[in-house]
Amino acid sequence: MTRRLLALLALLASPVALLAACGLGLGLLRAAPPGMATMVAGLALFLPAAGLASMVKDRVLALALALPLVGLVELALVPVYFPGERAMALAAGVGTLAAALGQEPAPAATARLDTWLPALPAGRSPVQPASPSRAAPPGQGRPGPAGGGGARRGGRPGDPPL
Repeated sequence: MTRRLLALLALLASPVALLAACGLGLGLLRAAPPGMATMVAGLALFLPAAGLASMVKDRVLALALALPLVGLVELALVPVYFPGERAMALAAGVGTLAAALGQEPAPAATARLDTWLPALPAGRSPVQPASPSRAAPPGQGRPGPAGGGGARRGGRPGDPPL
C-alpha cells in the first residue's frame, strides 16, 4: 500500500515540479533574479489550483488533484505564449534546481522531457504580442458639433453626448 501511495504521489508531483522548473527557467532566460522567478513560477501554479479547490467542499483533496492538472495545462500552454522556449526553460530550470540540490544536471533527460510534452498543433500559431493602438483614447477624440470631446452614444456624428 505504501509503495502505491508513493508512486501515486510521485506521478502527481511530476507536473508540479516540471512546471516549477519551467517557470524558473523562463524567468532565468529573461535575466530575472532567481528568487523572483521562483516566486512567480510558484504563484502561477498555486493560485489557479487554489481557486479551483476553493469551489468544492474537500479543499485539501481538491488542491492535491488541481495542482497536477494545472501543471499539465500550463506546461501544454508554454509553447503558445513562449514559442520555442520550453526546452531551453526546462533545461535552465532543472539544471538550476539540480545544482541547488547538489546534483549534476542531465541535459539529455531534460531534452527528452520536452519531446514528451504536447506541442502546438499543426496550423496553429503562437499568440502574437499586442501592438500599440493608434486610435485616440476614449474622450480624447475630435470635438463634436457641440464642442465637447466626450464619448458619444453610438459614436456617430450628431449623437448626443453621454
